Amino acid sequence: MDQIRICDVDLIRRAAMIGNEEFEALDTPVTVVPSASFTTFGARWELFSGVVGPFSPHMPTDVPLWLALHLERTNRCSIEAPEWLNATHLRQQLAEERRLPADEFTDVHEHYLELAHILLNQRPWLTKGANGGEVAAGSQDALGGPKAQAEIRVLLEDILDIRRHKIREGIKMLDTDVANLDVTKLSRLELACIRSQSLSLMDKAQELLAIREGATAAAADGGG
Repeated sequence: MDQIRICDVDLIRRAAMIGNEEFEALDTPVTVVPSASFTTFGARWELFSGVVGPFSPHMPTDVPLWLALHLERTNRCSIEAPEWLNATHLRQQLAEERRLPADEFTDVHEHYLELAHILLNQRPWLTKGANGGEVAAGSQDALGGPKAQAEIRVLLEDILDIRRHKIREGIKMLDTDVANLDVTKLSRLELACIRSQSLSLMDKAQELLAIREGATAAAADGGG
């Protein structure tokens, strides 16, 4: 079988969020802390996904990721890091992922790859500041400094490498009669990768079947 590439790290680095997964990830609730420059304290906003707020100075509240990014970019809040997006948690998860057998996975947030990429790589205003001004108060502390963020990236890549290997081996088992890949603990992006690769394998199988059917028909015609 040709080498199978599942969720290549470069794919994640390019923010490859496939189809609906991108929109669903941006709608994920995250915690924000309104800053003093937020001028609509006490307000509640009605969104398609529900009502958010009220917003009070330095009082954490949950909003969709897309709104959190907008508010932080305009210096009206800082985004809190998800509880799983820190080196301590990721080191524990990496050890557990290594300990588990090849057909088992650790629990992850359904959009952990997309959220990690956005929060680590897609917030240039944290270094430049909104409109070239000062950065949102406290925003730089959520994921730590450059050294802490570098460690988080390495840990995420290590976890992804192990999970990708397990997925790859599970897909290879599709060539046998005992294929059994438990996908209940995979993220949405990992599942999308499996669907894409599985469809590719099915296409190849269909092509082989068509070739075999053609050869059989040709042999039958020749024998007649």
